[in-house]
Amino acid sequence: MYEVIFNPGSRSNKGISIWDTIEKILYEKEIPYLLYRTMYPGHAKELVKDITSDKKAHTFIVIGGDGTLNEVINGISYPELATIGLIPSGSGNDFARAANIPTDCVPALELILNSSTPAKLNYGEAFLPNSYRRFLISCGCGFDSDVCKDAQISPLKPFLNKLHMGKLIYTIVAIKKLINKSVFSANLTINETENMTMDEIFFLTAMNTSHEGGGYMFAPDADPSDDKLDFLIAHHLTRRRIIPLLPKAKKGRHIGAKGVALMPIESVSMKFSKSVYLHTDGEVHGKYDHVKICCSKEHINFYIGSKNEENIDD
Repeated sequence: MYEVIFNPGSRSNKGISIWDTIEKILYEKEIPYLLYRTMYPGHAKELVKDITSDKKAHTFIVIGGDGTLNEVINGISYPELATIGLIPSGSGNDFARAANIPTDCVPALELILNSSTPAKLNYGEAFLPNSYRRFLISCGCGFDSDVCKDAQISPLKPFLNKLHMGKLIYTIVAIKKLINKSVFSANLTINETENMTMDEIFFLTAMNTSHEGGGYMFAPDADPSDDKLDFLIAHHLTRRRIIPLLPKAKKGRHIGAKGVALMPIESVSMKFSKSVYLHTDGEVHGKYDHVKICCSKEHINFYIGSKNEENIDD
């Protein structure tokens, strides 16, 4: 039995036509399922929390974008008992891109239905002053979080989604943020033992998968099954050096550049010189002056594609 978590509003209601196609296939193949439609932000988390509270195994098909998927993993009560297949219908779709999940809903569904053994993937954990959040893609602050915040509320986003150009909003907002560049300092404790102080930080992010921000390959070698996060710090960067780095980051060619540090970690505790916006999987939750980020000790089962799958285009 599949339990379908369906966000009809994803990508300006494109999810509705996707579900029509999926429903027809499930009916023709006589595959049993239960359908749950999300009605408002946070609803997917509530639905999944209620479904998984029985301490039994559940297999979900998620029709939505990275935000819907993030709500689902935050709602799961017992991660090791959950299996998830994603049919991407968002504007960024960074998890689908990193996990080689097809763009088209039909092969994405076939991947789920034909997979015999799901992959056991890590998720990240963000311990905030008054809350706790899981993430599949990344958790960061500074430039990338500021871009996510403004992209979420931009009136251009629904318009661009209708034109199937939703990812463009991230580029537009990024240019605006570069003009009003902001930096901060932080005291970092890596893996509970190594202490360091960094200043003039442009942004930092803990990556569980390779891509974020609608296709930026900030951590090319990130592996969500290696029990580690890839921690990226961009610091002491002038606008003149940042501008050529951003297009390079689309292909992961920013690694090794001056002012860009990338290291594998199990955990990092951060105290900031000022309160900064922090995001998990592109969803901004508020401003914080400290946070601890860890790689999970538990795993969630996922149906993912192989390298030769026809996946999300960059």
